[in-house]
Amino acid sequence: KRFISSLTNEFLLTHKAVDGCTKQVAVKPLGVHCFDGGDVTECIGSGADFNLMLKNAEGKLLFCDSLEGDFEFVFVYCTQPTTAVLCNENQQKIIRLNKNELLAISEAKNFKLTLSRSCLVSVIL
Repeated sequence: KRFISSLTNEFLLTHKAVDGCTKQVAVKPLGVHCFDGGDVTECIGSGADFNLMLKNAEGKLLFCDSLEGDFEFVFVYCTQPTTAVLCNENQQKIIRLNKNELLAISEAKNFKLTLSRSCLVSVIL
């Protein structure tokens, strides 16, 4: 499974599945598209993008300003300066993040994340 998000410009993806079916998808800036990572994929357009590729794991990529639950890993990619408030049952931590910084958190159990701006957040369950 693969997730992709454009960070700058819209681009067009064409997927060709193993069964021969072809599908075209426009990926808009900060939009998230999920597809089979085994598909032959071509891109028209250019720009920066963010990918999450999973094999033998479950996860998701979303653009959001809050998150709550139990996760093996959480990655927060900031497209703008952001303040992150991380909470679990024992503590609260405030982290200031600059544009284009990535915050990685492991073993996020009983976890709550609040962001001052929406960011791309990927989670591995």
